[in-house]
Amino acid sequence: SDAVRANDSERDYPRAIRLLREAVALDSNFAEAWRKLSVSIRNQGGYAPSVGDSAIRRAFALRERMTERERDAVLGYYYQQNPGYDRQKAIDAYERMLARGDSTVALVNAGVQYLQRRQYAKAESLFRASAKLQPGNQTSVNNLINALRDQGRYATADSVIAGARKSFPGATTFNQLSV
Repeated sequence: SDAVRANDSERDYPRAIRLLREAVALDSNFAEAWRKLSVSIRNQGGYAPSVGDSAIRRAFALRERMTERERDAVLGYYYQQNPGYDRQKAIDAYERMLARGDSTVALVNAGVQYLQRRQYAKAESLFRASAKLQPGNQTSVNNLINALRDQGRYATADSVIAGARKSFPGATTFNQLSV
């Protein structure tokens, strides 16, 4: 949970990676930690793609030992990124999660897939729902800003940026964006 908070709320990817590596060192079959390690590595950047691929492959290999929710989270991310890239399979996994009422992972990740499909309004609605459900999640807000800008809704994006600066005063991400 500390690693999830470091990744999602604090955007402290080096800390998240360190904590997740500790978790998988303690339990090499901790599939959700492998999935989140892949996420954090990709969020951090600066790593060879094979490093993130290796972590998601390990999670994918463990998928049969997981709950339905965890399995869909792994499948979604595996198909969302290399090595198993298949956008429709990723969307299908996230939509299954949403249909079951699980929105902690699926809202943002499904939104990213719709954003890449240029279905901006659908992506925006998912990012807004995620930001409302998880007000401490900077990733949701950042993705919402991207969806608004992609739609040419710059005034609304600027309003969200201004709100994000108030909600996340210590975050540097929103200081880099124009208002």
